Amino acid sequence: MRTRAARTRDTLDKTMLGPCRTELDYRTCVTTKAEDRATVIRALAGPTALAAPVCVALGYLSPVGTMTGYVAFVLAGLLALAAAIQFVFRGDWTASAFAVAVLGLLGVGSLVLAVLPAADAAYVGLFGLAVVAAAVLSHFVAKQAAYWMTANPRIEHATVVKWRSYFPPSLASGANRECPEQKCVAAGYAILFIAFVFGLAAYRLTPRSLGSAERGMAALSGFFLAAASFKQLRHLLSRRTVPLWKTIVATFDAIRIFSCYNRHETPAPGVFRFPTAFLRPVIARQAVVAAVIVLAAFAAAAVTTRGPESLAMRPSAVPHSTVVIALAPHEVAFLSAYAAPDRELLTERLLAEKRARAAAQSPARVSTRGGNAITADLLRTIATTLFVPPTLCFAVLWVTYGSLLGRYRVALDEPGAYEATTLGCWDVWVGRMLNSEDEEERDHLLLGVSLYNDYPVLLHRSLLNQHGHITGDTGARKTALGIAPIATQLIAAGDCSVVVIDLKGEPSLFHNTRIEAERAGLPFRWFTTVPGHSSHSFNPLRQTHWARLSPVQRTQVLLQGLSLDYGLDYGKGFYTAMNETVLLNLIKGYPIDTFGELKAYLEDKAAYQAVGNVEDWKQARHLAALVNRLGSMHSLNLTPKSVPGRDALFDNAIDMADLFSTPQAVYFHLPSPLEPIGSPAVAKLAFYSLFTAAAQLKGKRRHVYVFIDEFQQVISDSVRLLLEQARSLGISLVLAHQTPGQLDGRGAKLAETVDSCTAFKLMLRFSDYKAMERIERSSGEAIYHRLSWSQPAPVVDTDDAYDPGLSTFGDVNVAEYIGNRIDRNTAIEVSAHPFASVVRFTEGSGYTQFSGYPTLMMSRYHISGETFKERDEMAWPPTDERTIEVFAEGTPASHASPAIPADGTTDQNDDGTDDEWKERLGLPFDPDQPDR
Repeated sequence: MRTRAARTRDTLDKTMLGPCRTELDYRTCVTTKAEDRATVIRALAGPTALAAPVCVALGYLSPVGTMTGYVAFVLAGLLALAAAIQFVFRGDWTASAFAVAVLGLLGVGSLVLAVLPAADAAYVGLFGLAVVAAAVLSHFVAKQAAYWMTANPRIEHATVVKWRSYFPPSLASGANRECPEQKCVAAGYAILFIAFVFGLAAYRLTPRSLGSAERGMAALSGFFLAAASFKQLRHLLSRRTVPLWKTIVATFDAIRIFSCYNRHETPAPGVFRFPTAFLRPVIARQAVVAAVIVLAAFAAAAVTTRGPESLAMRPSAVPHSTVVIALAPHEVAFLSAYAAPDRELLTERLLAEKRARAAAQSPARVSTRGGNAITADLLRTIATTLFVPPTLCFAVLWVTYGSLLGRYRVALDEPGAYEATTLGCWDVWVGRMLNSEDEEERDHLLLGVSLYNDYPVLLHRSLLNQHGHITGDTGARKTALGIAPIATQLIAAGDCSVVVIDLKGEPSLFHNTRIEAERAGLPFRWFTTVPGHSSHSFNPLRQTHWARLSPVQRTQVLLQGLSLDYGLDYGKGFYTAMNETVLLNLIKGYPIDTFGELKAYLEDKAAYQAVGNVEDWKQARHLAALVNRLGSMHSLNLTPKSVPGRDALFDNAIDMADLFSTPQAVYFHLPSPLEPIGSPAVAKLAFYSLFTAAAQLKGKRRHVYVFIDEFQQVISDSVRLLLEQARSLGISLVLAHQTPGQLDGRGAKLAETVDSCTAFKLMLRFSDYKAMERIERSSGEAIYHRLSWSQPAPVVDTDDAYDPGLSTFGDVNVAEYIGNRIDRNTAIEVSAHPFASVVRFTEGSGYTQFSGYPTLMMSRYHISGETFKERDEMAWPPTDERTIEVFAEGTPASHASPAIPADGTTDQNDDGTDDEWKERLGLPFDPDQPDR
């Protein structure tokens, strides 16, 4: 069995993609303008060059005549009529209507050839059929090009829908101020008919003595000149129309788009597809163009050729004989008896009979025209046959749809188009996805475009729900290319909550989140510990779900959130127990609402002595130190008692349980450089508060996405539980840091956990050897080809011996071998490109179908450089009634008295453990209690 290996670096799994009805409409392009021009030339000149000699030969060897029976002609005519009726009532062509129309046109053309005189059959029948075929082709070309222009990435979704409704124009449509050129289409068809009549008139008015070839040339010239003249006249008489030269440019563009777009035929979701389904394959478009070209070439040949007898036996200008044709004397005497009018008529008749008799008795003479004249006729006919087909296709498209295409180009696609939005391309694409009628597409996020086949790489939300992982060297634009675009799309969707925990303190990310939340109409709250900044209140000990937790649960949450659970190993377990004992005693003994109050109790030996063993208190200095930092953070310790009269402040406080019921955006601005220990502690408290709030909720809830920038700052064993269980609670984490090696620091080994718990992985610049090796080995295998050849050793110098042209026989040996799909050089080049990245999805879902292979992708900024700079330099929001200005110290001056009666008993939560804790803490107990 042969090894299964890929033959391309494109990892898109086409077999897993179902029908796509996406409206992102990304205009894929893998060719240059020079390559597109070459494609257009091949599409038009290729069929013409092949058909012209054949058509000329057929025209010279066989005269035009009846092709089949009248019954078939009538039947074909009826089919053509049915196709026309379908077109009128449906307003557009379908595949079946197109096939019926082709058969009908062929039948009608054949019928015309059968009933018309031979002199007119070639022009009226064949050339008329070619004009009709070119008009049908023009309709399809114009429609595909018009829809392609509406897919401009600067055109918003509503504008796209509006301009697509203008096509195809119908005769019943009224005046349109935005697109007055709709009426030019009907006028264009009328101009074609008038030009055709002009050509027929030129054919009949040309003297017969010049021959059929000259008359055919006159007919073709009359058609093209009349079409161009009436088109210009119509343009001059029109008001508010686009310049004439722009209609010509738009016509050329339409031909280029029709011939060149999506030549690689990628089936990727999100790619713009032609509205006419049967024209999406390249071979179908080439076949349709070739059919019209061949038909036009045959028509041109039939109109401008003369049969072999007219070429070789044409009478010369010199009389065949010198015999004088005259009346005999007795004939003159006989005719003198008639009146003058009758005598002249009879005389002419007798002379005509004598001439005919003389001609019949004289042998035919070969024309004096030499071979040069015949060659000139032949070359002229070939030139005409080569010129007419492409010119006819362009002329018909320009006359019928040129003005309309010009309007579409001016409004939608040219630089400075007046319908273009001020939004960036990325915003427009995301807007199209969010407003798409395809429900599946609305459930995806845009990440970037494929590096190889230039199609959108979409991320299904179900994969992001399984957590994401973003890595990249310092300065690799993880925030700008990874976090910000994804967070912005989730906020714009408006159906979930987004939490950003920024341990780097980047102003642009903060203002981006704030502005996008305002655009989406979502509440936005922020928290910071930076003195002098405004901040919403966030008190982990006053969350709405906190009151539903028992003292033991509160203790464990704080231990995990503050990373004070060191494990159960010898030594570590002792200090964990001391932290737990001291914290639990204080929580059960006192009503603690802030870390400031907890700090005061931990600093007060007498306060703890009232609820526990002082020796335990002495062993919990790490707890005291960390709580001391948290207690000094002003915005983390706010209560209605400490800030009276600020109802709006606490009504708008950050409450984690509220994120699951009301979509909103919450931003934690925690710059680690200012507080390298306190900021990570607050971050862990934030997502542990979210975690416990989710665990308390029941029923339907909103999904919450948490972005953690500089994730390595909060690495600890306690985070492992979040990664393993958060998804089941409706929480998804997106972790961003530099290298995978950071995950095994700070005494925790989370590399395997993060890798197994994240379904979406984005790798930006990766310079370390291990990361490159990991990408190469996970990319799968591909088939490569190795070349070899033989050369005699003494022929050339060693430096030149590697030129295959020096092979003795010119033979090259080709061998297949298996290698990594992403080789080392490619990995280095991708890492060095500022916008290139590697993305990997562990499974396929929705439109995200890449079979688990790493995919090379080009990312892009979601905002312009000017906008980024503007947001990066924005001032911090001022303080208002919903926020408070952060002060440097927030520790309360005093704390509440111990909640212990004079007899030493405590009022504990009714959890069945009161006496156990009393005994453990050395408190007096009542021996009369039944449970003792």
